[in-house]
Amino acid sequence: MVLGDLPDTAATRALLRRRAALGLGTAPADPALADDEGRPFPPGEIPLRLRFARSVRISIDGNAHFCRGLLRTRYPDSAADQAPRSGDEGHPVDAAPAAHGTAPAGHPTTTRKNIA
Repeated sequence: MVLGDLPDTAATRALLRRRAALGLGTAPADPALADDEGRPFPPGEIPLRLRFARSVRISIDGNAHFCRGLLRTRYPDSAADQAPRSGDEGHPVDAAPAAHGTAPAGHPTTTRKNIA
């Protein structure tokens, strides 16, 4: 699959902007799936690369969720400045922050020690 095979959507335009920012090719004949040098992946590697990309996204999302929770715990008014990535609506991260020392059902609580 080459870039010219992709539909003309907002996601494709965003992909082309990211590729340009990284110095990767954006011509219609350039491979849609490429390594960091712009070389196409061998067809047998594509399922593995896609699984790896999904794993990385899950890891990043989990870390971001944890960090947003810590930020909201320390600065309760910070929730207004945080916007979920599109498609994340309805997940627990979007819920209002719990009162100190409590957590929504099914979520473990943590105890903060005062360090002074």
